[in-house]
Amino acid sequence: MSRPTVVKWRDRFAAHGLAGLEDEPRTGRPRVVDDAAIIADTLEPPPEKLGVTHWSSRLLGKHLGVGDATVARAWRKYHLKPWRRETFQFSTDPEPEAKVRDVVGLYLNPPEKATHDYETRVASSTSCSIGQSSGRHTLADRWV
Repeated sequence: MSRPTVVKWRDRFAAHGLAGLEDEPRTGRPRVVDDAAIIADTLEPPPEKLGVTHWSSRLLGKHLGVGDATVARAWRKYHLKPWRRETFQFSTDPEPEAKVRDVVGLYLNPPEKATHDYETRVASSTSCSIGQSSGRHTLADRWV
């Protein structure tokens, strides 16, 4: 933070107390984006034609006709993380049964080179959505 910025805020506080720290009206065009519409659409599942289980900021932005940064800003403001739902999500994979069988098979018959914390990793991977992982691979990707 620059010295002039610190001096400005210190002077505002000295002159007006806590009220001096409130945002002043901004210049320029007022915001026309309705955060409530973004949040409402975030809570609705995406159309099936998209083939995804939750919205990304880019997909929802395109759907609403706003920028993805606008969507991300609203999500941050209201602490939303649609990719971290705590509810069960069905896989969009056309053949999830084969992958479920692979993971269960690995759990029941672990490979010889598995490490001592194998059971912990199996337990955590089976709670993930099969077919789409958010940055981590399933056991089937590692050992099959």
